[in-house]
Amino acid sequence: MGHTIPPKRQIIYSKLAQLEKFASTLRKPYRERLLMLAHGAYHHVSGMVYTNSLDDEEILVYGMLAELTHQKGFEHAQRIQKCLAILLQDE
Repeated sequence: MGHTIPPKRQIIYSKLAQLEKFASTLRKPYRERLLMLAHGAYHHVSGMVYTNSLDDEEILVYGMLAELTHQKGFEHAQRIQKCLAILLQDE
């Protein structure tokens, strides 16, 4: 019998859960910031599943960076968007 391969969505959700567990070991200001980025990355899971060719950890970082660009008052949003476009173009 063959092996069952879990869907990419479940893999990404488990990686985000591991990241949230890791965040609990950090001090309060860093923990809150990391949790905010991890929770924000949940909004980009469908896009992560669509770009299946990337490594799971790498795509999580891209999702968190994309979440940064959507925050109000973040002054480097356009720079991050340009960097993300370059990084994703190389793949």
